Amino acid sequence: MGNSAVPIQFPPKSVDRTVLAACAGYALLRVAFWMMARHFAIEDRIHGHIASSFTAFALLLAPYWFFGFGAAEMLQRLLSIRAVRVLVPGVLLVPYLIFSLPRGEFLWTSAVVLFSIPVAIAALFEFVPPGGVRPTTGKLCWQDVIALSVVGLPLEFGWIRGSFPHPGLSALPKILLMDSTLYAFLVVRRLEGVGYDFRARVRDLVIGLRECSFFAPIAIALGITVGFIAPHGCKPSASSVPFTGKTASMPL
Repeated sequence: MGNSAVPIQFPPKSVDRTVLAACAGYALLRVAFWMMARHFAIEDRIHGHIASSFTAFALLLAPYWFFGFGAAEMLQRLLSIRAVRVLVPGVLLVPYLIFSLPRGEFLWTSAVVLFSIPVAIAALFEFVPPGGVRPTTGKLCWQDVIALSVVGLPLEFGWIRGSFPHPGLSALPKILLMDSTLYAFLVVRRLEGVGYDFRARVRDLVIGLRECSFFAPIAIALGITVGFIAPHGCKPSASSVPFTGKTASMPL
């Protein structure tokens, strides 16, 4: 176990294009989610403080999004000090502080838990790497089981539900723990072949269209048969198009 991460070389032009695409996509996502929040009157449901709440959501969304554009490789290169690699995921506590402090809902227990889980699983992989070597083995090890349990059990039993105690905000602690897991496995453990990548290639689009062409006729026919899909003769209004089908995925 060395103290330094092995540097990874990136073609400058490729990195520039990837970073630009990731930033542009993230900006568009924030605009879309903000429009959805206003459209569905989320501010009324969470009793105000929409600015701080949306800021907390946007900060939690950032790691989830940018890890899909190679952020893990960049962090591996930049974070060469072991203690820093372990403590960096502790900044995921910041969105909770931004959300809870303006509302007067800050809880020390929630703060400790939301800080400890990301740091603990990062420390596990850093100081007790699977296989005892770095880079670590790609096989499932007891460290993986512990890390996934530390993340999964609080979600399964609702132990951190009180950190964002408002209707429609239950996804926020889940996103926080997802960010923690991505960081621990991709940056610290350096698990390869995960397939967590949002950088679409032509081959990906071709496969997606092919699979859609296979699935769509079955899904549409079955949906109409069971009444899940109801064809409408009227044309939807322009204002309803951006939000159609998005309610279920709205985390705020």
